[in-house]
Amino acid sequence: MAVEVKIVAEPKLEKLSQLADRIRQEVLSDLTEFWTGLEKFVAQALRHRFDTEGHGRWDKLSPRYKEWKDIHYPGRPILQREYGLINAATKKGAAGNIAEKTKTKMIWGVDTNVIPYAGSMQDGKRAPSRIWCELEPSESDDVNLIFGYWLRGRLKQECEAYKK
Repeated sequence: MAVEVKIVAEPKLEKLSQLADRIRQEVLSDLTEFWTGLEKFVAQALRHRFDTEGHGRWDKLSPRYKEWKDIHYPGRPILQREYGLINAATKKGAAGNIAEKTKTKMIWGVDTNVIPYAGSMQDGKRAPSRIWCELEPSESDDVNLIFGYWLRGRLKQECEAYKK
């Protein structure tokens, strides 16, 4: 007579489903903690954009304006004549900065009522377009990685709590 010895391991789908529901309800429904960390990343990415003058892609100043600016604001980079736009774009709480978070979204930008030229520099309607308010594709990929790491940490916390 043959004796069969085996271990059958099957996931308890009902428990996994409950855990997935809990993650959706408790983790993904409130991303406030994630947005707080992301603000710093976005501010640094925009600062880098200003520091590199759009990664070297911004149009140069017109010769006439460059001459005037060199006299009145020597050494100031493009879009940093009086530092209003760069401060609003990169410093939470600066005049003109928009930093809003809800449980499901984050808005980071510049209030054009405070920094009126912010939009025209972005869209190129009154001056050459110098896109300052967007992430590079690699930076967008980084946001996904940052979210993945954050989510992994949160899932670990939830799984540990679920075990108890």
